[in-house]
Amino acid sequence: MDKKYQSILDEYSDIQNRLSKAQNPQELKDLGKKQSELALIVEKIRGLDKLEKELAENVKLLEEKDEDIRRAAAEEAEILKSKISGLKASIDQDLIPKDPLDDRYAIMEIRAGAGGRAFWRGAVSHVPKILRRGRLARFRAVFKPDGHRRLQRNYF
Repeated sequence: MDKKYQSILDEYSDIQNRLSKAQNPQELKDLGKKQSELALIVEKIRGLDKLEKELAENVKLLEEKDEDIRRAAAEEAEILKSKISGLKASIDQDLIPKDPLDDRYAIMEIRAGAGGRAFWRGAVSHVPKILRRGRLARFRAVFKPDGHRRLQRNYF
C-alpha cells in the first residue's frame, strides 16, 4: 500500500480515537466533519487493499501447472488490474482539496450589453443540469428597473 494511503488510514484512526475522548463541543464538531470527509476515502482505500491482495493471490495461481487454472487466473488478474487502476484514480480524485467556497451561496449578476442576453439564456438553460447533479438548488431571477437581470442561486 502507498505511504500516502497509509497516512490517511492512520489519520482516520487518530480522528476516531480523538473523537472518543473529546469533551469540547467545537472539537467534536470539527473532528466529526473531518471524519465524515475521510470516511468515503478510507472505505475506498480498504477496498483497494483487498483488491491488491486478491491480485497477489492470482499471481500465485499463474504458476500452477493446470492450463485452465492459469487461463482463468490471467483473465481475473486483468479484471482486477483494471478495477485497481479505476479505484486509484477515484481515490486520487477524492484527495484533491475541496474549495472552501463551495459551501457558500453564489450570486450571479448578468448585465445587458456585451452578450448579456445570450449569457442569460445560457445560464437559465444550465439550471436543470445543476439539479440533475444531485445538489438541491433554488434559483431566483431578479429583474432590476434599469433592465439588468440577476440570477441568484442558493444551495441547500
